Amino acid sequence: IYDVRITIYDLEIFNVLGESIYHLPLTTYHSPVTTHHSIINISSHPAGVYILQIQTNSGIERIKIIKQ
Repeated sequence: IYDVRITIYDLEIFNVLGESIYHLPLTTYHSPVTTHHSIINISSHPAGVYILQIQTNSGIERIKIIKQ
C-alpha cells in the first residue's frame, strides 16, 4: 500500500461478525507526488478484532486490527 502508483478506491472496516462499521469510498484519489492521510476513529466501538479492507487498482488488501 506504500507504492505511490496505487490508486485507493475504497476503505472499509468490518467487525468479527462481518458487519461494516466504517466505509469511506475514495473513487477519485490518485496522487503520485503527495500522500493522502485519513484518520479513522473507531473509539465508539468496543475492544476486539476488526478487519480493514482496502480496495486498490491492484486488488484488495485486508489487514487485521486489534483494538484494546
